[in-house]
Amino acid sequence: MTLNSAKDIHLIFHAVHKQLRVHGGAGEFHWSTEARGEGDFADQKRNNGNTPVGRYWCGEPVPIPALDRDGKKFGPWFIPLQPEKGVATGRSGLGIHGGGSDLSSPRAEFQGWETTHGCIRLQNFDVERLAKSLAYTTRTGGAALLTVDWTLGPWAPGTLGYMSAVPRVTPKQVNAASGKKTPSR
Repeated sequence: MTLNSAKDIHLIFHAVHKQLRVHGGAGEFHWSTEARGEGDFADQKRNNGNTPVGRYWCGEPVPIPALDRDGKKFGPWFIPLQPEKGVATGRSGLGIHGGGSDLSSPRAEFQGWETTHGCIRLQNFDVERLAKSLAYTTRTGGAALLTVDWTLGPWAPGTLGYMSAVPRVTPKQVNAASGKKTPSR
């Protein structure tokens, strides 16, 4: 199977431009938003470093209740990521989320920005929107792929940021592989 079904989603995180783009499985553009992938260190291989370059399968969105101990860190949702082989070596617990423990209103729709430990941070409003899209993808049997790119170049067919014909993994398979474990931040 390839990622080209109308049910599939391809996310492209262009870290240098701080942008997450959402495409359908056949490559059609849906929407985009500001996103951040800066960690405490620029080294992508180091724990707490920037979000590592590569391709990841997105798991089912995990709701985080406001009173949960991770509610401030992650905001309302955590989307687990399963790296493809050879990507993010030595890193674990990567995902997409909102929140921000040190922010004044980490559960607000537009909470502001704070570094993560390698995850991709969105505003809570946008992570809610993405979680709904991924939940629909899961319900309809689709798959969701994320490509992380730290280059300055544009996206075009044949570049790292534009990949629609890749082996397919469903969000349920990602969650099974990751055990829906919530990372440290």
